[in-house]
Amino acid sequence: MQITTFGPIDDQRLRVEAALLTQILKEPAFNVLRTQEQLGYIVFCTGFSFPGDAQHALRVIVQSERSAAYCENRVEAFFDLMKTNIEEMTTEAFEEQKAGLEKKWREKVKNLKEETNQFFNYIASGHLDFLRGASKDFPHSCMNAEISAIGDQDADLLPSVSKEDVLKLFMSRVHQSSKARSKLSVHMLAQKEKPKPVSRAAVDAFEALVKESSLEADDQVVQQAKDKEFTLPTFVKYWATALGKSEASIALLKQIPELLKLHPAEGDPSNDIVDTSKMQFIEDPQAFRAGLSVALDPSPLALWSDLPHSRI
Repeated sequence: MQITTFGPIDDQRLRVEAALLTQILKEPAFNVLRTQEQLGYIVFCTGFSFPGDAQHALRVIVQSERSAAYCENRVEAFFDLMKTNIEEMTTEAFEEQKAGLEKKWREKVKNLKEETNQFFNYIASGHLDFLRGASKDFPHSCMNAEISAIGDQDADLLPSVSKEDVLKLFMSRVHQSSKARSKLSVHMLAQKEKPKPVSRAAVDAFEALVKESSLEADDQVVQQAKDKEFTLPTFVKYWATALGKSEASIALLKQIPELLKLHPAEGDPSNDIVDTSKMQFIEDPQAFRAGLSVALDPSPLALWSDLPHSRI
């Protein structure tokens, strides 16, 4: 999981620009990282609010068989790609993104459960920002006139956001070239060690050892080995069956782990490198927390006196 912060959620313009940028990144992230690169079944890019809604951020989550370092590198490569895509985005395409987000924000709640959840989110955050997503088609007719005047605050601000605003936010808060970017990268690793993949180079190297030895291997067996995808256990089992259990074959099979080190497969954790020059590793969580600045407590963004009152 990778989280990059945008800033305080009570900054309305920043909040709107961040929501639009998140929408622009969401679909390409799924298409590139999951569909094209096939990193894993679970891949998504969403907005993220920290507890208490003091800050909001962009979150990218990838659950993959590949190493965490490899996935992080591919996420950074995706941000490089999106830099070019946003720069080259046409005015028509950008306006379509804005229109889609505005339509979602102005959509009327379908039932009481949706409306309850929407308002309870504002209560739980502590900001009481009830008018942020208020619809102009508010279901209570006695409040329609006043809601029309002050509701839909984020949606009303959206048309004034330009592509330059979104690109500036992306380059300052998301792209790795920014010195002001603040990123939290969380690598969660399975406790069970993953079998190492066998590269084509390792397959060819072992075939050469077989030919140099006194052992005989069927030509069809050698050819089938080139067409298969192996992990270390399956590769050893395959050749153990093909070569038999003689002392010579057992000695040859013991050389396979060393061949995998000499010829690592692409995506093998031992072959993945992350640039750590700008990273801070958290070795003592309590000391790290003690050095952080305390976030401001949530404060109401809407006073009770500002809310519409029933005329009945």
